[in-house]
Amino acid sequence: MNMKSSLAFENTGLPENETIKKAYEFGVKSHVRRFDEELKMAHKSIDSQLNQQFDMIKMSGQYNEEQLKQLKKQQKQVANQIKDQIENQLMATRDVDFLARVVGPAKVVAESDASAENVVSAILVLETVRSPKDYEEIKQGLGDKISGIVAEILDMEAYPSEQTAKISGMSDDSKRANLAVMVGGMRSLADMAKQLPPEQKLMMVGGKDAAKNKIDFASAVRGIDSKLDDMFVEAFNDVSKVIDVGVRVEVDKDTNTLKAVDVDITPPGIGPGAGGNSGPGLGGDFFGNDDKKGPSTPPSKGFGGGNKKLGGGF
Repeated sequence: MNMKSSLAFENTGLPENETIKKAYEFGVKSHVRRFDEELKMAHKSIDSQLNQQFDMIKMSGQYNEEQLKQLKKQQKQVANQIKDQIENQLMATRDVDFLARVVGPAKVVAESDASAENVVSAILVLETVRSPKDYEEIKQGLGDKISGIVAEILDMEAYPSEQTAKISGMSDDSKRANLAVMVGGMRSLADMAKQLPPEQKLMMVGGKDAAKNKIDFASAVRGIDSKLDDMFVEAFNDVSKVIDVGVRVEVDKDTNTLKAVDVDITPPGIGPGAGGNSGPGLGGDFFGNDDKKGPSTPPSKGFGGGNKKLGGGF
């Protein structure tokens, strides 16, 4: 895959802004570095497993030295084939996944307010923070405002049970960034669900209660960015049409807050397409707080508790 063509900044649709461009470069560098690390670990795991198998064969005493040499040669060929297959599979989705998972939410903010360069930039580098050193590089390279947004979002993710208390202490920019990541994630998830066969109905991990928690967050930060508020309602209800989340969201016009409205969901194996084709939960912890790994690049762990939002959930 051609990095220059697939991840060139001018092809992203992001605003032409030096700060945003610099943040994007940080994000791409981290994305490629993480991909390379995962590939090396996958190769190491393959070699380890095959070597263990070979050692067991050798210990069995059933083969002479010449036969063992031939087996070792065959094993190396098999290992290379497996490695090539894994690399091809990862490469097929590597950059598309990054554009949807990271650039998508950043473009949501730009769509709402093209001048919000700090918020856009913070989203682009959220996933790069895997250690205190990473954070310091972001702070030195992009400044206190952007790194401050990153810190507040990662802090909330590290302590989800304290969400309500932490919301009140977050800056408006951090609230907007958090909400934009939710919207971007929901848009991507709805797009994926729409590509599945009609009979494959999905049940979301976390269910109704977890979905309501997200509505509560969006309601708590409502009023900071009216366009983004509308995007959340539209994106959430779009998801609820194609995935069984158990609720949809409505605006209480009297209080200008959001409320979850229960909707009927079809249990697996009942209704059109019954027969075991109900799919697994898609998108990992999209409506939950579990740190699950999906088919895309795993969420970062360690400093800040990991970025679940950009790993397939929100």
